[in-house]
Order: sequence, then C-alpha cells, then structure tokens
Amino acid sequence: MLDDLLNFVFRAADVRPEFTKARCLAVRQSPAACRRCAEVCPHDAVTVRGRGVEIDDVDCTGCGLCVQACPSLALEPRVRLEGGRAAKCSKVAGDAQTVHCLGRLRPTDLHRLLRGRSSLVLARGDCADCPIGSAAVAEAIDDVAARARELLAL
Repeated sequence: MLDDLLNFVFRAADVRPEFTKARCLAVRQSPAACRRCAEVCPHDAVTVRGRGVEIDDVDCTGCGLCVQACPSLALEPRVRLEGGRAAKCSKVAGDAQTVHCLGRLRPTDLHRLLRGRSSLVLARGDCADCPIGSAAVAEAIDDVAARARELLAL
C-alpha cells in the first residue's frame, strides 16, 4: 500500500517528457542521425543511444527545450491544460493556470489554452536565472507562439 502511494507521488512529480521510441530518428536511423534533444539540454540530462533517448530523472528540470527541439515529436511534455485567459510558469505568482515551465508548451497547447478566445497571456519569470530552464526558454516561447499564430491563420 505504501509502495503504491509512493509510486503515485513520484509519477505525479515526474517532469521528464514522455518518450515514444517508434518516432525517434536516433532509433529509426542511428544515434548520429539526430541528437538535437541532447544538444539543447542546458542541464546535460539527455543522452542519445541506439535504443533511444534516456532522460535522467535527477538532472531533468522539465524545461521542455528538448521537446521543442525534437523534429519527430518523439518527446512530448507531460502537460495537462485547461482553457483559460492566461498561463504562467511555476516561478510566477498569481491565479493563472501553472505550467512547470512555459518552454514545455507546443503550438497545439497554446490552441488548447485559447479555446476560441482571441488572446492569451503567458507570464514568465527571468528565464536566464531560472534553475528550471535557461535563457533559451524565452526564445523557445516566442517561437512556439509564432508557430501557433501560423497554424491559426491556416
């Protein structure tokens, strides 16, 4: 019983992205074919091997930069979103829906948050000094917002 409870708590607190082996270019071709996720990780938590991507459960902070960099969508964030007017990173105070790190969001996540609204506020702290992400998170958020706008225009 105690083991079940502890396993539930650890799974709920796991910030690592989910990995789908069948989509991974490093698995389907070779580890040399794609290493983008490992190259962008500011915490050296990602290792690419022939059998797939391994993400260290201690070093991974859940910033989501590896998710943004993955061209085959083999890495997906563990994000559960509700529609709303705003979303914020976990380092920002307030009542808006909290995402561990806004760097984890994809264009489709922004669409899910919008749910028919015309605007969405994304609040973040100082990414450069954040222990979760890095300065690259701010740029990743801008890129995701631009891609989301492009999708909405289609």
